Amino acid sequence: MQRPLVDFALAIWLVFVCALAAACLPVDAHAQQAQGQQQEPPVAARKYRALLVRTARAVWGLDAPVALFAAQVHQESGWRPDAVSRVGAAGLAQFMPATSRWISTTDPLLADNQPFNPAWALRAMVRYDLQLYEVAPARYSPRDRMWVALRAYNGGLSHWQREAASTGLARPTRTQVDAACGQARRAAVHCAENLGYPHRILIVLQPRYLQWGPGPVSRAGIALGGLVVALAAAAGGYWLGHGDGKAAEVARQDAAAVQRLSTLIDSHAGLIEQANDVSAGLRKTMAARAAQDQRFSKEFRNALKTSAAARAGCRFDDDSVRQLGAARDRAAAAAASGSAAAVPGASGTE
Repeated sequence: MQRPLVDFALAIWLVFVCALAAACLPVDAHAQQAQGQQQEPPVAARKYRALLVRTARAVWGLDAPVALFAAQVHQESGWRPDAVSRVGAAGLAQFMPATSRWISTTDPLLADNQPFNPAWALRAMVRYDLQLYEVAPARYSPRDRMWVALRAYNGGLSHWQREAASTGLARPTRTQVDAACGQARRAAVHCAENLGYPHRILIVLQPRYLQWGPGPVSRAGIALGGLVVALAAAAGGYWLGHGDGKAAEVARQDAAAVQRLSTLIDSHAGLIEQANDVSAGLRKTMAARAAQDQRFSKEFRNALKTSAAARAGCRFDDDSVRQLGAARDRAAAAAASGSAAAVPGASGTE
């Protein structure tokens, strides 16, 4: 039990170090800005909260960035399902007709292509965001990948990819690609809107919806999460070691019980073997006695036959009397010896 205690002490020390590091981390500048600008969601958004949470988790999983999606709907349509932009974008998610037709072919639940239906629009938006997020470079942080996905949602993925190529770098960073906006096919006049789109969603609007689901994660939050994980691991390690010790003791007791049972079975086997030997000896004795009885009976009959004439006159000669006496004595001796002589060890001797 000493090893689990040592492991637990080391884990507690690690937890203390993590807590100290978390306390020393600077607060994320984005989080500071978000806290200063946090407001309540508009009334129009409340009726769609449950639908958005269900839809986002169905597509992205339980850790879906629901607050971000809510901020995106806020930016796109202001939570108006019948919204239509001057260029023809429609519904809560403001899909252009061509994009709406395309997304309807990627998911059976979107096949009816109904951009003015809130359920369809929200599912189409989170599905499209997921596809764009997965295309974003995996080497980027989750926040930068979402930044790229939002820029692509607003202005088209192909524009972002051409601007990344225009940097001439094999692995350009997110900020380097942002700096290349307008250097490929996109008109530079559209860069302010396209670069401002992810900023407004992630920094300005998302804090309003933090109570709806996961929001931005700061370094202090990551450290705090690590602290919780370390503490859970410490407790789990201790109790696992404690459980292992109890399991070892139970295993030792079980082994001892099995050994005792094996000894008992062996002793019973010896008794059974002795009983079999006695039974075999008794059968032999009984057979021998039966043979003797048969022989003595034959001798007695012969003696009676030989002395029949004398017995008819009640006269017995000496020889007949001796034969009868000898037969009687032999029968008596056989009866007296019995089966006891054939049972080895019955009286404590072999």
